[in-house]
Amino acid sequence: MTRSESSASFGLRCFDGPPSLMGQSHRHNDIELNFIVCGSIDYHFGSSTITFGERSLGVFWAAMPHQLVQSEPSTFMFWVTLPLALFLKWNLPAVLSKHVLDGKPASAGSSPMDEMMMRRWRADLATPDAEASHIMLLELEARLRRMARDLGTQEGLPAIRNVGRAPSSVGASKAQRMSHYISEHFMEALRVEQIARSVHIHPTYAMHLFRETFGVSIIDYLTQHRI
Repeated sequence: MTRSESSASFGLRCFDGPPSLMGQSHRHNDIELNFIVCGSIDYHFGSSTITFGERSLGVFWAAMPHQLVQSEPSTFMFWVTLPLALFLKWNLPAVLSKHVLDGKPASAGSSPMDEMMMRRWRADLATPDAEASHIMLLELEARLRRMARDLGTQEGLPAIRNVGRAPSSVGASKAQRMSHYISEHFMEALRVEQIARSVHIHPTYAMHLFRETFGVSIIDYLTQHRI
């Protein structure tokens, strides 16, 4: 896939194993959870490099172009993909949901139960038993609510302490401010000119800057929020 291509959704799935490095960025319209059993991985998200370390649980909106660029040789991990519609339906606390939908990964230390639950979720989704999938979703919602509560007790924005560095340029900072503006106003009749005006730049430059940072157009990003 190129940076501008996307898969609509992988659906509700759980995988495990050693990670494979990505030759280029990709995106899909799911919330993705990464649980690192051992080792660590590095992603590129826009202008930032994000590290998820051993025994950590990372959550991000995979509609944002991301590329797994490095992992320790011993790394073993679990991935869960959760369709965005289910994530939104749960109406999770803003300390997690708003942060993630702003295009920022969140990370927290794992609980002693995480590895056991991931293995159980993988087994549940490998069976045709609808009740097993329903139970898995209830447990996943509860885990994300617990994560939101833990993040809410930390000072500052979640994930800043653990996962990566600030944008490397003033331009990337303006793109992230536009992303934040869209997240707050996406239900309004937004126009590119209005979004650009929120960071005091010309609309043409705003469109270029946004695509350069996030790999998607402003219109596509706005549409993803509305969906």
